[in-house]
Amino acid sequence: MAGDLKINGLHFTLGEPIDHPAAKVTITELVQGAQKRGFLRISLLPAALAKGVEIRFLRPEIAALKEVQETLRSMVKWEAQELRGVQIFVGDETAPRLVAGEALPKGEIWELKRVRIRQAEAIREFEVCTLNLAGERAGELSSGAGGVVLRVDLAQRRE
Repeated sequence: MAGDLKINGLHFTLGEPIDHPAAKVTITELVQGAQKRGFLRISLLPAALAKGVEIRFLRPEIAALKEVQETLRSMVKWEAQELRGVQIFVGDETAPRLVAGEALPKGEIWELKRVRIRQAEAIREFEVCTLNLAGERAGELSSGAGGVVLRVDLAQRRE
């Protein structure tokens, strides 16, 4: 039964070729959640709820994140998805470059909530922002508050 879906310890890669992926993804738990729809009446649609999402980039290809949504859709057949506890690392770093309490993948953008991004020695925080995954703006993180725009740096550096 779909409501009983629970997968623990999910691992997959992003990007081609498969023997040299752009990133590795680990999800602690994948369960069925619900997405609220409707204005006057609320209906719930099944949604994939991924908890404890760690993405480790091996190559600086932010567009590979679109494959997270595609992979989850192929596994559970639900369009709606929510990622909780998202951490993005680069290479063998121990501190994440980006942390988000929630991410809602929507095609070529991810809506992020409770975000912390590390740039060099500075930490920036946003309550809500979007991350662009494609086109000229791929890698841009933009906040509606004050129009702040940052680039997510996926370059590997030894610190």
